[in-house]
Amino acid sequence: MPIRNTNRVSELIRHQGRRYPVAVVEARVREVADVAECAAVQLRTPGGATRSVAQTDKS
Repeated sequence: MPIRNTNRVSELIRHQGRRYPVAVVEARVREVADVAECAAVQLRTPGGATRSVAQTDKS
């Protein structure tokens, strides 16, 4: 079942100075053997900044 992405501020994730499309990051994470679903999400750090992470659901 595909995950629907709503209210996403940006469709790009920055990692080590490069930008990657969110869909590509999610697809690559799902290629791991025990990952069933993945969604790239933003979390707030204690300092108030945002951090992009891949939230996964194992099979």
